[in-house]
Amino acid sequence: MAMNNNPFIFYNATNEYPFESKYYTPTEFSETFQDDIEDVKLLHINARSLNRNFDDLQNLLDSLKHFRFTAIGISETWLHQSSPPLFNLPNYNLVRADRIGKRGGGVAFYVANHLNFKIRNDIKFDQTEVLFIEIDNLQCKNLILGVIYRAPDTHFDLFYDNFEQCVSKLANENKQIYFLGDFNVNFLPLHQNNLSNRFLQLMNSFGFYSFINRPTRINIHSSTLIDNIFSNIHDKKITGGLLYSEVSDHLPIFTVCGKSLTRFKPPQHLMYRKETPRNIEMLKQDLLFEEWNDILNTNDVNTAYEYFNSKLQFYYNKNIPLVRNKRKRNTPINPWITKGILKSIKTRNRLYKQHLKNPTDTSLVVYKTYRNN
Repeated sequence: MAMNNNPFIFYNATNEYPFESKYYTPTEFSETFQDDIEDVKLLHINARSLNRNFDDLQNLLDSLKHFRFTAIGISETWLHQSSPPLFNLPNYNLVRADRIGKRGGGVAFYVANHLNFKIRNDIKFDQTEVLFIEIDNLQCKNLILGVIYRAPDTHFDLFYDNFEQCVSKLANENKQIYFLGDFNVNFLPLHQNNLSNRFLQLMNSFGFYSFINRPTRINIHSSTLIDNIFSNIHDKKITGGLLYSEVSDHLPIFTVCGKSLTRFKPPQHLMYRKETPRNIEMLKQDLLFEEWNDILNTNDVNTAYEYFNSKLQFYYNKNIPLVRNKRKRNTPINPWITKGILKSIKTRNRLYKQHLKNPTDTSLVVYKTYRNN
């Protein structure tokens, strides 16, 4: 590893690519980065339950003034195959790989809806949750994006072997490749060990370097760098960073890579659900007069839930349709987010930043008192 006197900053094994990431509040992010359609702009969030934290995810995107990310990778979605389709974002297509057989886990991508992409089902891991997509890039190399969640109780050697096979396979395809995720490997120099060094040597040997070099999970007792973004692209203007935002106890991480995408015309219209009082009343009426005997007569709870969810989705889509809206870019995703609430969110983010920069019991109480009022 490169010489590093700061135990809380990680640098790549060679000084040839010394990517330096910084922390940004959403306001600082909006003031720093321009939304260029030709840039590759990636965001990763360990959500620790989309169901619980989806509103916070939407509020974060509102705070970023609807910056058009190429893709948003989510780890620990905690969704399952029967989860209702209630987690869509305007102007993104959602693809998921839910955990099967037990609770938690799961990964997903929100992909900008003006891009053509396919799911790379040929890339699979054992005991590690992954989702890979390939984005068409007509005049440049295609993009391969992978979102990865390695649970802390999984066997590292198996993960390493799977990752080595994956990197070896993709490195031969001559494409732009990005790995985003929660690797549950602490890359900070203070905590580096045989496992983290093996993983970093593997990535560097195939020409992949990290864009995040500061702690992504910070509390009073510890600071760890377990979320990261790796890529084989290092010949362009690239910025990596972390966002002060409490979607979960992991900080969101991002990278912006200049001039890597073919220019596509982004959609001019945003989509939203037309939740008018009349439409809601029509939905209630349809549900009131629906026959529920097939559910009541089913003994299997999973089958009953699937029947119920199918009926609810049908009537919801029928009565609360998706419609186009020429909404201004800075209009919040949630219509109840007023200017006053946005100001409060900005203050909350500032207090959260102050706490993370100096994590003490006092700063935590100040932050939580404001957040909970």
